[in-house]
Amino acid sequence: MMGRLKAIVAALLLVLPLTAGADEGLWLIQDLNKALEKRMRERGLRMPAKAIYDVDSGSGAADAVVSFGGRYSGAFVSDKGLLLTSGRPAVSFVGKLGDVGKDLLRDGFWAASEQHEIPVPGEKVYSLNAVYDVTADYNTLLSRLGDPDKVSDKLEKAYAEATKLPCFVHVYWAGEKVYVCAYKIYDDVRLVAVPPAPAVNPDGKDGEWSWPVSRCDFSLYRVFENGHPAKIRNSLLVSVDGYGKGSFAAAAGFPAVTRRVSSAAEYRIRSGVTRPMAGQLGLARLDILERWMSSDPSLEALYSSRASRLRESLESDSASLAAERRFGLQEKKTAKDEMIQSAVDQDQVFGGRWRGLIKRLDESYGRLAPGEVDKIRWNETLVDGTFVGSYLMRAASAADAKEASEIISSAVSETDPRVEKELLANALSEFYTNMDMRYFGHYQRWIQDRFGYDWDSAAEYLWNNSLLSKPEVTSGVESMDDLEGDSLYKFLMDSPLELSDQLDGHASKADEANAATREYLKARYWAGARSYNPEYPDGDSTLRLSFGTSDGSFSTPDILLDKTRSSSSSRWNTAVEKDFWGRWGFRVGGKRHKMTTNFRTSADFAAGMEGAPVLDSYGRLIGVVSGGSPEAVASGEAYVEGTGCVCTDIRFILWTLDRYAGQKRMVKEFVVD
Repeated sequence: MMGRLKAIVAALLLVLPLTAGADEGLWLIQDLNKALEKRMRERGLRMPAKAIYDVDSGSGAADAVVSFGGRYSGAFVSDKGLLLTSGRPAVSFVGKLGDVGKDLLRDGFWAASEQHEIPVPGEKVYSLNAVYDVTADYNTLLSRLGDPDKVSDKLEKAYAEATKLPCFVHVYWAGEKVYVCAYKIYDDVRLVAVPPAPAVNPDGKDGEWSWPVSRCDFSLYRVFENGHPAKIRNSLLVSVDGYGKGSFAAAAGFPAVTRRVSSAAEYRIRSGVTRPMAGQLGLARLDILERWMSSDPSLEALYSSRASRLRESLESDSASLAAERRFGLQEKKTAKDEMIQSAVDQDQVFGGRWRGLIKRLDESYGRLAPGEVDKIRWNETLVDGTFVGSYLMRAASAADAKEASEIISSAVSETDPRVEKELLANALSEFYTNMDMRYFGHYQRWIQDRFGYDWDSAAEYLWNNSLLSKPEVTSGVESMDDLEGDSLYKFLMDSPLELSDQLDGHASKADEANAATREYLKARYWAGARSYNPEYPDGDSTLRLSFGTSDGSFSTPDILLDKTRSSSSSRWNTAVEKDFWGRWGFRVGGKRHKMTTNFRTSADFAAGMEGAPVLDSYGRLIGVVSGGSPEAVASGEAYVEGTGCVCTDIRFILWTLDRYAGQKRMVKEFVVD
């Protein structure tokens, strides 16, 4: 079976010609072929593309690349399971270690030995083992079963049995291309090293930065199997030769879901209606959190991480919308759709199958918009309007009363009633003022009749009649019926989201828009394939390759020091101020050694690529992706010319381990070529 599967994958590459003009992009790693290799060589690649990834053997430099918890990318850098990624997941973990964590955030964490490496509960690392093209099987099964989820489940089980590995189905272009990815999953993950938090993220933001960016953004983990460091299949060699302007640079990682192939009609609703509304409601919640934390420092521990996540999300969304307007993405998507419509109309093979498709999309999404607005407001008030609400909903889904009690107890200890009641009053105001009365359930109508526009009193009543206000109950919920009678839970669940599907025929409108979207994706795929100008599909946590060149821009330690001087430890500041880079620095004009902290390349970037390895023309590690250039904030919706990666230089990483942390043990695990 496995031989036949590999043959299918190899055959796929023969029918995927690539346009000579397509350079940057998030290309599926299995789509490396001669046409793409030719373009990479024109950019400076000095090794066979198979040295990056060989689809027949599933090996190559990219074989060392992993998905870190589905949120970041990373790469193995030693045969002892040592993993290099972004520093931000480690900073988040260390921050949860209480008083000890405060010291570690200031000075960084450096395990003195393998025995001192800290287990990270619940963390998983996914290493891609093989990719199989299952397009024909998927569509055959779909015609028989009719349910995409059942088809995916059937294929995943079959391939898991054949490979003895966890397998996941990825569907692209509405079923025109379908792959099964087999993974080795490591669930024993231990923190090895992370620099001081102010050095990892001196700006305190994960969104757009103004160049120059200067960060020491990395962390090291180790994966274990059966209590011992895992023996991994491949690890990356390191180059300390650096790079020059115009030199080749590739990034391999696992971008999250993008919407680059969405239609102009779908994008118009998202960018013009739903995202701005979600942002406005999110800002109101953030204002409440920040006011409480500034007035009562004791609330920092409870809400700082929540406020930080919300702030970063809002800042990223705001920057993204601004960039999208600056680059005219609506106009670009409209022009793209017109080109697709023209291409399929003129191709006799399709026989008019997609005639009028773009007009149909515009009309169907126009009808869908009002209901989507209601869904966003419903979610931002009844679901995300408070933090305790999520605990109540989790408790209601618990296996038994004991588990429900534990969840409710966590809600009480991990939130503050004053903050939650103000968040609830804010949610009540938004819900009752702006939602159509047809969405109100019987209990919600009763609350409105009793309290009118007195949101504070309504919130107080719901809180005082909830399990959350009764410590003696939260420690021992006797029955799941206790939750059903909880006033706050009743209120939040009284207006189910499914109600929106029943109003004004919203469900049928959604079905119509989804059907048009599926046809649009198929038309877009074939318009590219028939013109020998195929596009890469949306990213969805599958291994991707992007490539480009260094633009010659770099930042230096003095820029970083200016940002961390007041917030980091004196030990870090002193080490950087010494300006002594030793063997990790580079000589300029035969004179003293210098150091680069970060550099830029034109390799494509999308969220989820943070922590991805950056490779030189020989496949050697020269840096780690820290984020995107300012232009990259729009890259979730469409590829923007000039989008690129901001990278942390591997030489600065090695200097930090060697000279600042004194961890020669860790440095020796890196193999410098």
